[in-house]
Amino acid sequence: MAKILLINPCLRIDNDFIDYPYFVNQGLYLIRELLINLGHDAMLFDSFCNPLVRKTEEGYILGSNDGLFENIKKFKPDFSIILNSPFLKLFNKKENDDILNLIACLKQNNSKVILADCFTTGMHYYDYDAEEIRKNYGFDAVCKHESEQALLNAIDHLSKSLKSCSKPIFADNLDDLPLPAFSEKELDNYNQFLLECEKNGLTDLLNFEKKTLPLITSRGCMYNCIFCSSRIYDRKYRQHSIEYLDKQLEYAVNQHEIQKVVFLDDLLNPSKERLIQILDLLEKYGLACEIPNGLRADNLDENILARLKEFTDWIKISAESGIQKTMDKIGKGLDLDSVTRTAKICKELKLPLLVHFMIGFPFETIKDMNKTLKFALELHEKYEAKPLLQFAAPIKGSKLYGMYEDAPENYMGYLNGELQKNKESLKKLKTSFKLRMDKDKLEKIIINVTYECNNNCVFCAIGDRRSLSGDYKYQRDSMIKARKKGVSCIDFDGGEPTLSPNLIRLIHYAKKLGYSQINLTTNGRILSDMRNAKKICNSGITSILFSLHGPNAEIHERITRTKGSFIEAVQGINNVLKLKNKKLDVGINITLADKNIQHLEDFVEFIRLLGIKKLNIQMLTPFGVARKDLLPDENILRKKINEVMLKHDKDFKINLINFISCFFEDNKKLEEELISDFGKNQRNMLFIDREEQNLADFLSKKRFKTEKCKFCAYDIICKGFWDFGKNEKKE
Repeated sequence: MAKILLINPCLRIDNDFIDYPYFVNQGLYLIRELLINLGHDAMLFDSFCNPLVRKTEEGYILGSNDGLFENIKKFKPDFSIILNSPFLKLFNKKENDDILNLIACLKQNNSKVILADCFTTGMHYYDYDAEEIRKNYGFDAVCKHESEQALLNAIDHLSKSLKSCSKPIFADNLDDLPLPAFSEKELDNYNQFLLECEKNGLTDLLNFEKKTLPLITSRGCMYNCIFCSSRIYDRKYRQHSIEYLDKQLEYAVNQHEIQKVVFLDDLLNPSKERLIQILDLLEKYGLACEIPNGLRADNLDENILARLKEFTDWIKISAESGIQKTMDKIGKGLDLDSVTRTAKICKELKLPLLVHFMIGFPFETIKDMNKTLKFALELHEKYEAKPLLQFAAPIKGSKLYGMYEDAPENYMGYLNGELQKNKESLKKLKTSFKLRMDKDKLEKIIINVTYECNNNCVFCAIGDRRSLSGDYKYQRDSMIKARKKGVSCIDFDGGEPTLSPNLIRLIHYAKKLGYSQINLTTNGRILSDMRNAKKICNSGITSILFSLHGPNAEIHERITRTKGSFIEAVQGINNVLKLKNKKLDVGINITLADKNIQHLEDFVEFIRLLGIKKLNIQMLTPFGVARKDLLPDENILRKKINEVMLKHDKDFKINLINFISCFFEDNKKLEEELISDFGKNQRNMLFIDREEQNLADFLSKKRFKTEKCKFCAYDIICKGFWDFGKNEKKE
């Protein structure tokens, strides 16, 4: 009989990680039972049973090693088994002081030290050079992958000074293994630890309010996806018998009053029949469940999904790609039609569905990845399926790893795209996808108070509707409706909103409803009267945006076609600035046309002299009376904007509005600036003479795409080029 200490040390995890670091300890409990059954004196130190989660600059520390060194000195183990996982971050380098100190302490107490993966299933296995790890850290032996038999061999042979590392040995019959067992205190403390992980946002949708048991019903997978290491070393798919699982659940419920099971299998539903048998066990013992790894959609049907709804609040399936050819290259062996069918059934059953996708495979083009994202969005918009997006990470041991010439040992950097060769495109795709997914998160409502206007701009978007005014009750009701949805930003626009007798009432009501950002867009002429300026500034608005289109009367009034409009607009700006309302944010909006583009630099200098610190530069759009021949030359437009951005943007805020990203594709900084303009997806416009409408959807009616767009990383969010085809100047 040997004294053996099993150790799950605390883990330092990054902010970006895959899999479930809080479940890596499961194999240790099985190993302990195996050792005890063989007559060894086995003690387990699980840092997760010290229920502590701490935030760090890099990520989090899971668990605590408090009491570990005292236990070592007191127990004086003959052998010590340290649990390995990718989260331990050994990665073939001496960079882990915690582990080095632990090994030193164990050896000072005359213990042989073994590193063991104790891997069961449910997560990606990370391959490594065992002999190199052993030498680097001073382990006496290293046991890779499934470690049950390898550990027994190592313990038997270490007394003979065995130096070679064990090769993986896979159990043929899982039912020959003992039932993994927790003590009551261990399970209570571990469940408290899981709650701490949940509170810190580390557990996705997993919920640990009910007493939970992680459960593994099988090992390995029947399929061979290129990104997965499940089949490494020809590892076969094996499963526990239903009788074995029945005993395990009976023990868990009767001895520990378990209320919920989290299934950690790589593949819980290799067939419909197997999943039905497992659901029968849950029903027998009155257990809820959660299944964090994706189920196969082709082994689900309406009856199974209806039964699943009895035990879980959500399910996840793995689609990986939105292109069947890519699916075939991945080796998933899945028909995408089954994914769509499952999403449709889940919507009918009101069973929340998550669908996992991956982009960034080395053989994928931007066009391919856009197709996957569009498929994911289609499932979301049609069937309310929530997509989960991940970059393909070449984990050592997977086929994908062999497709990279320079893939490092630590694959974590691939998760956020930092190490991908096309990382800039991947970041753009991720940004586009997030913005598109946020479309339903309405952030702003824009109310056209009236279409009346005291200017007559050459590109007026109102056109011939300038006699129309809004209905106060309808506008007020729309404000109430938006606020109930959580909208906190409102913009009063026109026409010229200051011509409406209802403007002040609407602003007061917006403030009463709790809108925190209340903006007014105006040509400023009415505010040239200080009495009006005071009313507006004291009404409750938080920001005001003046429309000004030139540095002097001649240029401005070429645009407004209204004599005296420049002097009144500038006076209005000065009046507002003189009131020195520090809570009021003041900016200028200019729409660029052929009549003012050459004077952009002078314009910026002029408004800065006024005391303005923020400018919106707008692209002319094909609405109302705007015509194609009013557009400035593209090369001149690009040159002028680049010049003012370079000269002024350090201490002067410039926003670009209604430009598309590829307009500045040679300027990374400006291209990123334009991404914010995609926020129109989260704004609704309340028109005078039509129903409330999403602003981006409205604007898209005058936009078009080309074949080139399919290869753009912003394809899923950008609406395309502005279409002036129907807005040519008539003879």
